[in-house]
Amino acid sequence: MVGKLFCAGFMLALLSAMPARAENQITSGKFILDVPTLTAIGVEWKMLGDDNRNAAVEVSFRRKGEQAWRKALPLLRIHHEVINGAEPPFRPTEPSPAIPNGVRENPWHYDTGNMFAGSILNLEPGMEYECRFLLSDADGVGGDRKSSLSCAPARSPCRQQAAASFMSIPSSGRAPSSSLPSPA
Repeated sequence: MVGKLFCAGFMLALLSAMPARAENQITSGKFILDVPTLTAIGVEWKMLGDDNRNAAVEVSFRRKGEQAWRKALPLLRIHHEVINGAEPPFRPTEPSPAIPNGVRENPWHYDTGNMFAGSILNLEPGMEYECRFLLSDADGVGGDRKSSLSCAPARSPCRQQAAASFMSIPSSGRAPSSSLPSPA
């Protein structure tokens, strides 16, 4: 019995001393198109893995109907960067009716998550574009390697016609000479 306990304890100590295996292969997740601006579209592509941060996403686009693809900036790798990391995400506090468990969330703590994000810039307002996103990783890719979408930047607001200009004349009936327009 003592021998079995010793053997189990030794195996547990041996296994706990082994380093945790890193997840170097990337697996693609949800693809999100952000609300477009007049001349740009933004995207987020959620990911799992890639602990060694060597994956990349190449971006290309073209106006709908064109044959040639144009390169855009690659998406930026974001891997659980923490905003306001000096403060913990939850702070102990005195229990109260509003906080019965005695733990208050830090509203300034933000974890960006594991994703790629970026924009395709300098697009023409209202024109329709086709976009391609190609994920690559030397350690392998799980899930979708490619993502494609059709989108259009926001349309320009209607241009207003030139408004009529009026000159205000004082009750005396004469406009001051400084307010009269100069002849062209």
